[in-house]
Amino acid sequence: MDARRLGSLIRDPFVLTLILGAALRIVLILLVAPITDGYYFTTESARHLLNFVNPYTHTFTDIPANLITKGSEQAFAYLPLVAVYSTVFQLLLGDIRYGLTVADLLVAYSIHHIILNNRGQSPRRATLLSATYLLSPLTVLWTGWTGVNTVIGIAFLMLSFTFLYEDRQKWAGATFGLSLAALQLSWILVPTLFVYGLRRDRDGSRDRARQFIPYAGVACAVVMLPFLVSSPRDMISDVLLFHLARDTTPMFKMVTFPNAEINISLNAILNTLHVATLPLYAKMIILAPALVLALRHSTTLENTIRGSLVFSTIFLFVLPNNFLINYLLLPIPLLLIVLLPRIPARAQQKA
Repeated sequence: MDARRLGSLIRDPFVLTLILGAALRIVLILLVAPITDGYYFTTESARHLLNFVNPYTHTFTDIPANLITKGSEQAFAYLPLVAVYSTVFQLLLGDIRYGLTVADLLVAYSIHHIILNNRGQSPRRATLLSATYLLSPLTVLWTGWTGVNTVIGIAFLMLSFTFLYEDRQKWAGATFGLSLAALQLSWILVPTLFVYGLRRDRDGSRDRARQFIPYAGVACAVVMLPFLVSSPRDMISDVLLFHLARDTTPMFKMVTFPNAEINISLNAILNTLHVATLPLYAKMIILAPALVLALRHSTTLENTIRGSLVFSTIFLFVLPNNFLINYLLLPIPLLLIVLLPRIPARAQQKA
């Protein structure tokens, strides 16, 4: 690449957005210590995975006492790919937050690519919407300061949507499977995406059903099964039962400044109003109509994403006793690629 082309590339607004987003996170990584127990659980699991120690049977000893979430003292509450992915960056760069930064860049790239190449929008609008995600104070702080690992699964999910838009079903399935192996939230989208995958393609073929779904299953199984077979009881307890058994926390609780717990789940609101909280079966009854509507509209990819966005948002508000703020990492990118670009043609000409 000659100097002129390199200079033109560097001056590209989207490239500058990526550089700025990475730089903001790297500055935080170098200057501040993480303030969530999730960072320390992930870091310790990544270090010991290099010695083939299963994180679901490991006894954690390096978690700061003032950051530990009550009841999670020895629970690795994340899916296996979080540890596997983080191991690479812990080994090479000494901090898993560099891996989270790469994941954030992949999310921003996916948003930009989909809006520019598949939504027919201008480069300026695609850059603006990707910057809305990448330069948001929330995502910068989640990645560069707190060390929230949710974005790992979101990155693979967004890559899957990118490949689906490009009709690359095998890659779409594989990356969705990796998302399922990294993040429990991704499983919320299994019904809508699999119903979409089972529908006939536009040419009447069944390529999507024959490729997307099997590749998703294989990719997920390759990562998950070694851990599940090794310690099924411990893994199921940590990644599923632990979350279902969590007590409802207050809507706001300061842990250590500026690390505050904010809980806007349905049960937290009911608890604050001194109203009886809902049991699991009542929550499932509330969610059933939303799921049925999302499945009925899973006819095209865009309708599937819209349905997934609405259903996942309702799900995250209703089902968990604790709605953690980082759960927003699931609906925010979906919102950016599906809803915001819907601008009338006259407004596009003025832009």
